[in-house]
Amino acid sequence: MPGQEHPQEGSRAHTGCASVGPGAHPRAEVGSLTQRISDYERELETICEEHYPETELLRQVEGVGTLTALTFVLTVEDPERFEKSRTVGAYLGLVPARDQSGDRDPQKHISKEGEEMLSVGSW
Repeated sequence: MPGQEHPQEGSRAHTGCASVGPGAHPRAEVGSLTQRISDYERELETICEEHYPETELLRQVEGVGTLTALTFVLTVEDPERFEKSRTVGAYLGLVPARDQSGDRDPQKHISKEGEEMLSVGSW
């Protein structure tokens, strides 16, 4: 992948652009980082198209991009291992925590369990 250089301790991260460095103008740095992000996004799209075609269906959902779809596919691995589709949500921590007692069943927050990159709390 491009930009896999490792910055030395105490220095700024290498941006992959010779004109951008510690004394560079912030706009140049932002432009360079934006370009690197675009490059990584194109690489992820290529990886998805070539190796994980099932991500295409997930990316049709509004708000689900390449990274989220790929993370979902790689986290779930074999969807057949889940007896019901709703257990996938529980596995990923995307269901409310419960505290039932008799007739009482209060709505609670989304649990913080499951894959961090896919949980609602990380958005």
